[in-house]
Amino acid sequence: MTVCRFCSTPLSEVVADLGVTPLSNALVTPEGLVWTRSYGFADMSTHRLANRQSVYRIGSITKMFTGLMLQQLVAVGKIHLTDPVERYYPEIREIRGYSKLAAPITVQQLATMTSGISREPEEEGHSGPGR
Repeated sequence: MTVCRFCSTPLSEVVADLGVTPLSNALVTPEGLVWTRSYGFADMSTHRLANRQSVYRIGSITKMFTGLMLQQLVAVGKIHLTDPVERYYPEIREIRGYSKLAAPITVQQLATMTSGISREPEEEGHSGPGR
């Protein structure tokens, strides 16, 4: 039985109580996937259960890794937070409305979510439970 490390409640109960779906856990070693367990529905409309092949959107977990990586690059002088993002990622110019901006988006604006660009791509739609 897998339990929440914060409240010691079985994860199946946490998922049911919060109405959060889906949720998958995995243990990966250098040799590969060793253990996995999924909870909830990968698709609420068809009641298809989540499993180890379920695809999830990454969500906000990457913010802390990105922030740490940026700080390391700043510390060694490889990047400046005031640099325009297009210096490193020219494809950002393809975002709808980018050419109408008063000034190029900086690394700091992108990292702090103050750039003014859309949070979600329009074609992706809502990312709610069981989608």
